[in-house]
Amino acid sequence: MKPKTIIITKTCALILSAIVTVVTMWHASGQTMDIGVLGFMLWGISPYICFSIVTYLLERFTATPHIRMIGCFISFLMLGFTLLGYKSMFGNRSGSSTDALVFVFVPLWLFIGSFLLLGLGSLISWLSARRP
Repeated sequence: MKPKTIIITKTCALILSAIVTVVTMWHASGQTMDIGVLGFMLWGISPYICFSIVTYLLERFTATPHIRMIGCFISFLMLGFTLLGYKSMFGNRSGSSTDALVFVFVPLWLFIGSFLLLGLGSLISWLSARRP
């Protein structure tokens, strides 16, 4: 794949993840918009924004091979985890007060998992490029 195609694919996956997050949060809030909902929406889409910025900086300022492909793969994992995590909000709605905890923990796990996988993938790629 061409580098530009990989970047566009990664960006589309991250934008789709952010759209799913915003729509799910807006639906769960009862289609109201106030400062609390906006704060949680910002928290919900922050992993995608941060991951996009970090991968852009890595692509631009490091010589790590295959960093674009690693970022693209992780963005699709983030999309899958987002869809899986927020699926509970549209499925069997019990109306429990603990249902909203998904909006706290999905972004938290996206931060932890995406940057852990990015670091691990970058390290493996860098080490494999150093071998003769």
